[in-house]
Amino acid sequence: MSAFMWESREINVAEFNDQPLSTPFSPEILCFTKAFSETLLCCNKSLYPDLVALGYWCRPKNISLMQSDFMARNQGYICRPKGSVFQVTPGNVDTLFLYSGLLSLLMGNRTAIRISQRQTEQLIHLLSLLEGLLQKKEHQHIARRFLIFSGEHNSDLISSISKTCDIRVIWGGDSSIKSIRKVPLSPHAKEISFADRHSICLMNADAVCRSDELSLLAANFYRDVLTYSQQACSSPKALIWHGCMKDVEKAMSVFWSAMNEQLSNKPYRLGAAEVINRLTAMQAIAISQNSTISDDNIAIARLQVDHISEGSLGYHTGYGMLFETQCEEISMFAEQIIPKFQTLTYFGYDRSDLLQMLNIECLMGVDRICLVGEALNFDSVWDGYDLLQEFCSVLKD
Repeated sequence: MSAFMWESREINVAEFNDQPLSTPFSPEILCFTKAFSETLLCCNKSLYPDLVALGYWCRPKNISLMQSDFMARNQGYICRPKGSVFQVTPGNVDTLFLYSGLLSLLMGNRTAIRISQRQTEQLIHLLSLLEGLLQKKEHQHIARRFLIFSGEHNSDLISSISKTCDIRVIWGGDSSIKSIRKVPLSPHAKEISFADRHSICLMNADAVCRSDELSLLAANFYRDVLTYSQQACSSPKALIWHGCMKDVEKAMSVFWSAMNEQLSNKPYRLGAAEVINRLTAMQAIAISQNSTISDDNIAIARLQVDHISEGSLGYHTGYGMLFETQCEEISMFAEQIIPKFQTLTYFGYDRSDLLQMLNIECLMGVDRICLVGEALNFDSVWDGYDLLQEFCSVLKD
């Protein structure tokens, strides 16, 4: 059994499910993640930035912190692997399947992952590095319980793995979830799904006006919004300015001046098709609700709206389109939050004060709140799920 078994080769699901499990954070998985991190951190950052970011995430120090936190939270319990974990991942972020896959492996599980058939140069390079590492003798225990393949949602392989897995994880979007759910699970199996979500950014206008680090703020905003052309669910699609109109107008002026400078130093390029699709979507939104196109350049297309609605977000194509609106009170913003909101990035607030103003304990929607610049940082707690806990079973000690 190899870690890579493509559709053109026979995959023995029964053999995969017979592979032995290991204890959470076993020495062999820690050895593998260390070697994998070292391999990725040697990549050219300008060519493969996502691989370097993944390597930094799975470095020993971060894994050790993850392990310590997990053990502390599960004191008094015996933690065991779930069994066979099957994950279906999308193609919008090349490295997502390995963040979630490594969490499953860290818990000692057999891990099967269906990746997208759309394979970029970066993904092909990543798979090559991974396969080379798993062919080494010291990582054979991991290789035998790590299966990566590509195929259609209705393939016999997906059906076979689904019928025998202990947990199935579907990383959206909505159409993929509906398609995969047609494939039955074993009665004892559990399913976690990550549906289409939208993310937003909240900025304190007064804080922006007083900031002496606007260049850094612009660079962080660029990272959140344009890294994956807003195709990642955690990339903000709307910017909400908090403050009186006078402060908001001044903040918008200085912020977008800094953003234009950032875009001059680091151009964001789109193809003609993306630009046309974006413009078409903006015109449809302008017709459907009271809105004004305030800026439409190649990099960022800004659309002024009275409020953020689920309907307008449904038209959002990404590729640098940004809704902008203003609120004088946080309570006015909180009223616009809907369950489909995933990540809220913020600038100019004390985190605890912001959570209190949002009345976060009673808020339906927003499962991540982080600083501007951290929207794309992966964490083991995602969309309200603690994935390390989901990937294990617990027994009272």
